[in-house]
Amino acid sequence: ARRRPDIRNAEAALHAATARVGVSVASLYPRLSLTGNIGLRNTDTRYLFDWASKFYAAGPSISVPIFHGGALVDNVRLSRAEAAAAALRAWLLPRPC
Repeated sequence: ARRRPDIRNAEAALHAATARVGVSVASLYPRLSLTGNIGLRNTDTRYLFDWASKFYAAGPSISVPIFHGGALVDNVRLSRAEAAAAALRAWLLPRPC
């Protein structure tokens, strides 16, 4: 029965819906990223190995979702409801006798 295409499609839809729940829950937490740049200020080959012609920058950035008016929590509720609906659709498939 698990090889039937309709059952496999329902399982794939349920898997995708539960993955979206995880993504929406993860959006509630802060994001931390580390970025960096390195390059040359001068394009003349005489200064290619001169330390003064190089530049670099590195630093962290943080994004905290605090001013979204409950939209993120509503997205979590919506994705959980969609996962429940996908589970019901998979459960209500006609079964062979």
